[in-house]
Amino acid sequence: MFHQAPVVSFTADANTAVTSGYSVTVFGLSFGASTTTASARIGVSSCTTASWVSTSSVVCVASGGEGAGHSVYVTAAGIVGSRTSAFSYDGSGPRLLCSYDSL
Repeated sequence: MFHQAPVVSFTADANTAVTSGYSVTVFGLSFGASTTTASARIGVSSCTTASWVSTSSVVCVASGGEGAGHSVYVTAAGIVGSRTSAFSYDGSGPRLLCSYDSL
């Protein structure tokens, strides 16, 4: 069966906190039928879960990250569609601060 490449148009939330667990709805076209297994990722991080909602939307539970300008990818029926610079994370990730006393 022929399947058109998914087209990612936009995300309902263009940014979230740096921690994981936030749901991001991705909108577009050709995300497949309900029997299609859709997956999604933001930048290099796969979504913790990706749930098919309709042929035009997928809900991604973001796995956390930092920075701006991340591409969003949706894979449906083995075909990948993407939108560049579509997502960012608020602030930056946890930092380790070190201090020492000189002797």
